[in-house]
Amino acid sequence: MRGAPESSSHDIWIRPRPEVVAQVLDECGPAAACERWHWLTWEAIQKIGLYGRQIRRARQGVIVRGAMRTTTPEQEEAALEAAARLGSLKAGELEVGLSENVMRRIHRERGAPIPRMARSDVSRRAAETRHGRAA
Repeated sequence: MRGAPESSSHDIWIRPRPEVVAQVLDECGPAAACERWHWLTWEAIQKIGLYGRQIRRARQGVIVRGAMRTTTPEQEEAALEAAARLGSLKAGELEVGLSENVMRRIHRERGAPIPRMARSDVSRRAAETRHGRAA
């Protein structure tokens, strides 16, 4: 019969999935979450749980807008569309005129993945920029 592996000082504690933390906080309470993820601080558990709730709401199509929101839903849709079309968060933020933090928040709240350019596209654009500057 196989037993549980022995614990050592080299144990690795991973960051839990945000959705799971939100579920444990909502269904079992903060004490259970602190016991389950004892290597994290209470503040970290709260932050991960908040992010998990945002992900759950985004999957359900519910978008909660904060009181200090400075963007309109139309601007946010345009930001998502520009970043997806251009394949880069930076290019999208330059096109719509929003900051990187706002762009990341919009993607996180909507449950949309952050677009990333392929390395070949990055290299090609860098070469085009160098050739343009040299001319």
